[in-house]
Amino acid sequence: MIKILIVADLPDELGRAWCQHVRDFDVSHFGCHFTITALAPDKTVKELGEILDVKPPLQHKTIIEHKVQAPITIVRDRKS
Repeated sequence: MIKILIVADLPDELGRAWCQHVRDFDVSHFGCHFTITALAPDKTVKELGEILDVKPPLQHKTIIEHKVQAPITIVRDRKS
């Protein structure tokens, strides 16, 4: 078994079509399993759900809301 990781930077209007393409491949090739992660900080949870709404439906779908936060700076004080 091989594991292939793909990161696709897509225009918003192609997100759902890409997910449908992956789902169609998944359905037509027994034994394949796909995990799709969608990152779009400017989208709502509902909008991401619509992008992932493919036919036939995904067997498992989890949407995790991610809020962008300021970077954390860690300062270590090294004493000899």
